[in-house]
Amino acid sequence: MSCDQLLLENRCPIDKSAEPAWKPGSLNAMFEYLISEEVTSKYPATILSRDPWVVTLDDVISEEEALRLIELGGLEGYKRSEDVGEKKADGSYGSVVSTGRTSSNAWCVGDCYTDPVARNVMDRLSNLTMINETNSEFLQLLR
Repeated sequence: MSCDQLLLENRCPIDKSAEPAWKPGSLNAMFEYLISEEVTSKYPATILSRDPWVVTLDDVISEEEALRLIELGGLEGYKRSEDVGEKKADGSYGSVVSTGRTSSNAWCVGDCYTDPVARNVMDRLSNLTMINETNSEFLQLLR
């Protein structure tokens, strides 16, 4: 542990000047936006609860887009879903095969990340959630 680059905090520092994804009231504002006429005129919404908020939106992703994302996940390589394991000396975490999850997943990186269909979906999700892409992780594709 004599090299400071062994610590995750040093390799991946948080930019203290970065705009936060959430401010007080942001979560409620996002849900109010999701049930607004602007959104529901494109994507029918069902409000299941307001305390806590639970909302579903229909038709956010077209069948063509879904099929392309499934295809891209296959190209990236679906792997058995894992859970977070023990913390390592460098501050990162290991992984263990999940005993409760039966899915396989792939992350939308590489060619998937630059694919025009995937980009449109990611941009749409960013706009709907009002969260800048820099404050999000890569799109996780499950099957």
